[in-house]
Amino acid sequence: EPMEKIDEWLRTKAERLICVYGECDPWSASAARIENNPNTLKVYAAKGSHGSRISSLSECQKVAIFTKLHEWLGLSITVEK
Repeated sequence: EPMEKIDEWLRTKAERLICVYGECDPWSASAARIENNPNTLKVYAAKGSHGSRISSLSECQKVAIFTKLHEWLGLSITVEK
């Protein structure tokens, strides 16, 4: 029952949550089910592992994350290469 409550909270009440998963990470099988919560974002790093980070993502995915952070926090994010 505690995990059911956590799942329900993630799906319906979680806010400002970004989950980055690796496509090849076994933990992705139990990824948070937040696809229908507009206050969260879930992305998968292509061919990624458990060590996947924002830096592992495609440019399009990075833009999605930075856009969401700007929306939530009002911050502009620039990435130096």
